[in-house]
Amino acid sequence: MYPHGHRFVLSRRSTMAKGPTIQERMKSIRRIGLIGSGNVATALGRAWLEHGIEIVACYNRKQSPLSWNSDLQPLASPRHFPNTLDAILVATSDDSVFEIIANLPVGPLVVHFSGSLPLPARPGGAIWPIQSIRKESHSAGSTFPLVLNATDDEAQQLLMPFAQKIASQLHSLSDIERKAAHLAAVFASNFSNHSLSIAQALAAKSRLPWSTFEPLIQTILEQGTLGASFNQQTGPALRREEHVLQAHREALNSNPEWLAVYEAMTASIQGMHAQPAQNDSNSDPSHEHDS
Repeated sequence: MYPHGHRFVLSRRSTMAKGPTIQERMKSIRRIGLIGSGNVATALGRAWLEHGIEIVACYNRKQSPLSWNSDLQPLASPRHFPNTLDAILVATSDDSVFEIIANLPVGPLVVHFSGSLPLPARPGGAIWPIQSIRKESHSAGSTFPLVLNATDDEAQQLLMPFAQKIASQLHSLSDIERKAAHLAAVFASNFSNHSLSIAQALAAKSRLPWSTFEPLIQTILEQGTLGASFNQQTGPALRREEHVLQAHREALNSNPEWLAVYEAMTASIQGMHAQPAQNDSNSDPSHEHDS
């Protein structure tokens, strides 16, 4: 849709077009509706409210008032949002986004917050926060790294300043680029966190406190932040030390799910590093102590 990534060019309006464009109907996004009451709806909704955006109406499936704006009573249905709003923000689980959008009135821009879902089939876009959001961890004045992916140039011109109000960083991406970035985030955040959860459970079986592993983890995080993870890979999978790998497999036999993760990670490391690392204790006396 946007083959040049972050470069957007406004197209001229066809002389055959009928009716006003979005930009002719509104100069900026000032009055919005909000759907959802979870982490994203709370953190981002509060942030926009602090920056002067008026939340006119809300809806959530629990029919409960917003904890941070109790004066606003939820609507009975998404169909009841006024069609005079500038935008309606759909901050719900991915599984329900398009069902909700199908019931919204025509007129307002429609925005969802998913990194992986397609764009709405009507003017609007996706604003994806590139971080895990928990409503209790964001205080007044919080900003967020955001990706903006609009359905068209007119929506882009309206959503850009709207997103900038709460953005610490703002990146305009195409649909394909946003989905690729979301997949990268899943590996960087969700899968890394799960790996640490497994490591913590395994460490609990030893007599080492978890804090002992902090220097090891910190080094990996520092190299990852620098974008140098590939060249920092170490360990028995990289060195193809089959006797160590087999010992690990036997230790994990009692937990088949963790064993499956171990096998998948081992295969992936060896696939990405096609040439085996040198396994010579005389030339690398410290390798036996690498993780």
